[in-house]
Amino acid sequence: MRTSFALISVLTMSLVINGCSLMTTSQQTRNEPEPLKLATITPVIKSMTEALVADTSIEVVYLPSNRYSIKRMPGWLKKQDHNRFPSVDAIIGISSLRPELDAYPAFRLHNIGVVPIDLAHALVPGGERVAITQSSQGSQTSAYFWLNPSNALIMLGILHRDLNALVDRKIQQEALRASTLKTLAKNRSEITQTLRSIQIKLDQQLIETGVMQVTTDKSELQELLAATLLPDVTLKEAKSSDFPTLLITSRKPNHKHFKGLPKHISVWSVDDFGKVSKGSFQERWKTNLSRLK
Repeated sequence: MRTSFALISVLTMSLVINGCSLMTTSQQTRNEPEPLKLATITPVIKSMTEALVADTSIEVVYLPSNRYSIKRMPGWLKKQDHNRFPSVDAIIGISSLRPELDAYPAFRLHNIGVVPIDLAHALVPGGERVAITQSSQGSQTSAYFWLNPSNALIMLGILHRDLNALVDRKIQQEALRASTLKTLAKNRSEITQTLRSIQIKLDQQLIETGVMQVTTDKSELQELLAATLLPDVTLKEAKSSDFPTLLITSRKPNHKHFKGLPKHISVWSVDDFGKVSKGSFQERWKTNLSRLK
């Protein structure tokens, strides 16, 4: 009897201990926070967002192939099976100016509470918006407006403010929430300093080159032309004059398109952020400036 009683006691204690262990593991699993997930199908937004959330637990979901440029995204989006899109906390886009890139309905299928964030026009009463300059190079709807550092700063400010609100709402653990907000503020400050430095150095380097006007062979680059604050002329006008001219392009400097250019036209080949590329958002801007000679 005593042996049986002892055996029963041991088995009972074992079950209790194992049960407590399972409960602890289950509780730990439930208490582990799910990382915030942000989605975008726009290459420049991917680059900017990854720079802003660096060194945090926030994940950036990007579904298109890295080989695709922004020009292929509308067609890519139409061909996708939206039922296979993942559930995310927010979808970041520029649909107020580029409605053909609006992926919000597709992601809403999986999470009706997904938060839309528009970096071209803030989704708040009287929200700030990027500026589009009408020039001789093309229509407003084709502009890569993020190539103007002033617009990039506006986009960064909208993104930072909305992510702060999302973190406050979604991250329940006080310590994690505080550290995430602190890191976002630090990253924003560093990116802002880089963009403002780019603006100043761009003016200085343009003065050193001695160019008097700018032109481009790509209409979507018009906002970068506007950022130079120099007269904007067509390529045909630039060729027919003898004024020192800067030709801004996203083609490589040795492209066959530039053979036979007059000597008074110099070429500035830039990364237009229209595709996913190596390097952080800040590094890509610095590389662009280093190519201006």
